[in-house]
Amino acid sequence: IDKAAAGIGKIMPIFLQVNISADPDKSGFSAAQTAGVLEAVVARCPHVLVKGLMTITELFSEPEMARADFSRMRDLRDALCT
Repeated sequence: IDKAAAGIGKIMPIFLQVNISADPDKSGFSAAQTAGVLEAVVARCPHVLVKGLMTITELFSEPEMARADFSRMRDLRDALCT
């Protein structure tokens, strides 16, 4: 992404996908990997701008059950923003 964006003189906004529920059927970085990935992107990819985090939670029968995953995402965001 960085190389392609540099080639056209742009800064590409991205979101890092986090597999917050550790669901083996989902893609994304683990919560533990996210800080290192963010640091690497900031240090090595001048044409990439991390705008935020995103996730896809497990498929729950009750929407309220996803609240814990989104709370963990908020906690991860808060930890990364300090």
